[in-house]
Amino acid sequence: MLPLDVPSRPPHVDGLRVAPWLSIVSPRHQPGLSIDSPTLRLLKTGDVMPDFTLDSRLQQDSVPVIDLPLNQIRLSRDARYPWVILVPQRADIVEIYDLEPDEQAQLWEQATRLGRAMMDFYSGDKLNIATLGNVVAQCHLHVIVRFQGDAAWPGPVWGQGSAAAYTDEALEQRRAEIAQLANEANLVNENDSRS
Repeated sequence: MLPLDVPSRPPHVDGLRVAPWLSIVSPRHQPGLSIDSPTLRLLKTGDVMPDFTLDSRLQQDSVPVIDLPLNQIRLSRDARYPWVILVPQRADIVEIYDLEPDEQAQLWEQATRLGRAMMDFYSGDKLNIATLGNVVAQCHLHVIVRFQGDAAWPGPVWGQGSAAAYTDEALEQRRAEIAQLANEANLVNENDSRS
């Protein structure tokens, strides 16, 4: 275990530390490390991906869960739905086609694998996966578990009522659940030679 200075004891899910205290970055983004190396470096809060800046609206409307070699997984602050947002950690990416073809495939694969795990865990009726970008141009993909009779059913979640805030305890519980589901979907431990 690496010695780390963290503001408080971070939550753990079966040995997995969840953001914002720690992130994982691929060797691709670290000079001197081989892109073929499966070694990942843990980052302390405040470390940043080179040239990547999260849009302020995404930062405001969601909280970090974990960083994967390509995507940051964030939890929407709207407690009405199990809702995550995958944000490719690449500079100046607006559309999915701006990513390299292998990164496009990886984004979709991670979204669907996490979506399936979320559907099973939350017993959802329908999985919504969407990218809009009309308000926030930075490329991001929404993965939302829907239920018959939820606040917006059967319509889209956007523009339907007001977001419901999580309590602090419920927010941390949901973040831990999503981190565990990402781990169980093999997103956290996959040897990501494509990124």
